[in-house]
Amino acid sequence: LMVNEVVTNAFKHAFKNKKEGKIWVHLYEKKGNVVVEIIDNGVGIPDSLMLEDSSTIGMTLINLLKKQLEGNIHFSNKEGTEFRLEFEKADVKGIGSSLVDN
Repeated sequence: LMVNEVVTNAFKHAFKNKKEGKIWVHLYEKKGNVVVEIIDNGVGIPDSLMLEDSSTIGMTLINLLKKQLEGNIHFSNKEGTEFRLEFEKADVKGIGSSLVDN
């Protein structure tokens, strides 16, 4: 959900008045944490939208998911927008991770 929200916002807003742009999505593990980075080379996100108390629906969703994952979010504007979510990797067992032997 969070990746969808950030990428959708990049498509909607990052490339205004530009003929083309790029969005990179990186997912990796670092010191027992999962890191999700979404970076674009667009116009950058306004500082007012990066605030944790921003009342936009997208930021509300992002902050709810961050709390659910007990993670940290970082935004920056350097030649576009960089969004990074970092949360502790957990080994979870359930339907998506189990196999049935016959």
